[in-house]
Amino acid sequence: MTRRLYAVPFGILLVAILTVLPGCKKKKSDDGDGAGTPSAPSAPASVKTDNVVVVSVKVKEIRESPLFTEFKQSLAKTGGGAEFDQIEQKMVQAIGVRLADIESFTVVMPDGVGGPVNRMVAILTANKPISKTSDMTKGGPDPRGFYQGKTPDIVAHFADDRTLVVMHPTYRDKYLAGFAKNRDGWPLSADIRKAAGEHTIFLVVNAAKLIPKGAGNANDPDSATMASVQTVVAGVDLNGKDLAIGVRAAFPDSATAGKAKDTIDKFRIQALTEIDKMLGQAAPPELAPLMPLLKEGRRAIQEAQIGVSGSDVTLATTYKVDVDWGAIMSKSMKQLPGLPWQ
Repeated sequence: MTRRLYAVPFGILLVAILTVLPGCKKKKSDDGDGAGTPSAPSAPASVKTDNVVVVSVKVKEIRESPLFTEFKQSLAKTGGGAEFDQIEQKMVQAIGVRLADIESFTVVMPDGVGGPVNRMVAILTANKPISKTSDMTKGGPDPRGFYQGKTPDIVAHFADDRTLVVMHPTYRDKYLAGFAKNRDGWPLSADIRKAAGEHTIFLVVNAAKLIPKGAGNANDPDSATMASVQTVVAGVDLNGKDLAIGVRAAFPDSATAGKAKDTIDKFRIQALTEIDKMLGQAAPPELAPLMPLLKEGRRAIQEAQIGVSGSDVTLATTYKVDVDWGAIMSKSMKQLPGLPWQ
């Protein structure tokens, strides 16, 4: 039972750290070592989108992150280096570019997340021309420049020789009239591109389109309040080993935002209680290397600054990452099935 108690939250925490952490923005100090004084965390600026979800990642900054360097070095020491190289080779074969050459990656879901997984637009930019002989493009383009993917619901198009756009065929006309002509065009916008440019990892969710009207339990005021959220914007930045995390959630009015803040405060107390239960028990040996992550997570939750600004609820906190990646690789990650180096 103890192992089950730890497995789920630790699994979620580890995945979050490995996917979010390396891609956070490195803000250099005056001496250029990237370990300057951390800036105070703050909520990202308000931004709106007609899409349901937009996620933007500056992959180049992921590669330059000192924490990603530590992660990759530990991966190599635990026998995963060769498999990582094989993944890069498979990427070249599949899409024509190595991970080491990708500059940025943006995923847009214009119509929701409940439909087919490929009903999206993915924009990949590289620091050199992308090969047109990959599995995705070797069949050649049609008269409008689209390459047919392996399945009918995927097509690809080169916005330029360093920008590959993969999408559901439904979006071809809107894409040609938008992003293909103007980088601020559909499915993006000038506001979205500006906001995304301020963070290495950026997310905006049009919750008003995602959450059905009337959602929430009528007998649970907290549920109904949170279900009324209209837009959620999040950004993550890094200085050295310090993450700065900010979230802004827009509600219909200031009164609802105040109720939402009170609800989030309740959730914080519940989360701290559950974490304290886990910290109060001896962790299984294979999960012991992850305990510093959980302890720091508790501090980040407890010290998070939650406030109300007009009809928005804002959250800002920091998270210091100081763990033994080698121990995590050699012990904890062996418990997560399906990893490529296992």
